[in-house]
Amino acid sequence: MDIPVLVVVPVYRDWRAFSHLMKDLDLVGRTHGYRWTILAVNDGAALPEAGELKLPNGEHTVRSIEILELACNVGHQRAIAVGLVVASSRMDHACVVVMDADGEDRPSDVANLLQHQTQIAGPLVAIRQERSERWSFRMCYFLYRLMFRLLTGRAIRFGNFCVLPMGSVRHLIYRGELWNNLAATLLRTSSSIVGVPTNRGRRYDGSSRMNLEALAVHGLGAVAVFSDIVFLRILAAAFAFGGATVTAILVVVTIRLFTDLAIPGWASYMVGALLVMLFQAVIIALASMFLLLGNRSASTFIPATDAMRYLVRQHIVYQK
Repeated sequence: MDIPVLVVVPVYRDWRAFSHLMKDLDLVGRTHGYRWTILAVNDGAALPEAGELKLPNGEHTVRSIEILELACNVGHQRAIAVGLVVASSRMDHACVVVMDADGEDRPSDVANLLQHQTQIAGPLVAIRQERSERWSFRMCYFLYRLMFRLLTGRAIRFGNFCVLPMGSVRHLIYRGELWNNLAATLLRTSSSIVGVPTNRGRRYDGSSRMNLEALAVHGLGAVAVFSDIVFLRILAAAFAFGGATVTAILVVVTIRLFTDLAIPGWASYMVGALLVMLFQAVIIALASMFLLLGNRSASTFIPATDAMRYLVRQHIVYQK
């Protein structure tokens, strides 16, 4: 019996790789009994030229390919958000697979994720066991994960490659954080995330666009999902630092007035330096407090309603 699976794939000028992905998904579908409905989110790029998008022919487990055209380039994460909003209305599918078209998210791992999904009610995420990027990129990725842990208090080990039950999708699209980062939103909103070990696949075509600048933007988007927690942690750190500074000032004054250990002029220098540090801590605390209050009072972008403004057209390019 064929099992219907809905797949959301953001695409940006990668239609040759996307065509290759369709072939590989067909092989997986034949082996495991899946039939695929594909939502390809065209992130503000030109439509595929003649011959660039090779559509299935003959017997094929890819039953439908629908292109969602966005008005402009909104970025990888936001393209996924638009795709999930459209996917949420498909009542004949029990889950949604989110994956990239470049081949690094291996179609063979989709079957593994889907097999686990029959036993688990919550989101299933792919956790890569090894990475093959340059050492400089791996170092920056490690620093991103360390920064994320320090600022949010949470560890993030997965990306966008996942299987989401339709109930989770319909919940996620009403979370404003989804517009910034899918993985971080899952980490914040889902208590039952299950990780499945995977390896990085080989790219179908070209080289990765994920450079250090793109990684920095991606990392900041993930941290922004926890912005209120980040501001609270900074506020707490500023208060702790301010308390330590006041204590140090009292120690310096005590030594200067009640002991013979002081060196002439050192107390004035130390108190002056500590007062500057205390002033900086107060400024940081006040800024964090105002940013936290402003963030909570600002109107929230809701993907379920607001993201559809970016969808210009959706059209089926292949249907069986």
